[in-house]
Amino acid sequence: MKKYCNTFLAFLFLFSLYTTAQQSPVLKVGDKDIGLSKLDINVKVTGNRVVTTFDMLFYNQ
Repeated sequence: MKKYCNTFLAFLFLFSLYTTAQQSPVLKVGDKDIGLSKLDINVKVTGNRVVTTFDMLFYNQ
């Protein structure tokens, strides 16, 4: 029983990693992609409040 429990927990862990993965933002203008060359993420926590800012620098391909 413990073997099945460990296998199930490992499956849940790997599944959660797969489902929460995110890709970098991409802008499309017509059929052209505009790439992301720099991404800065700033998080400020004050008490029970959080402010998250994204500074994105894009380039034309």
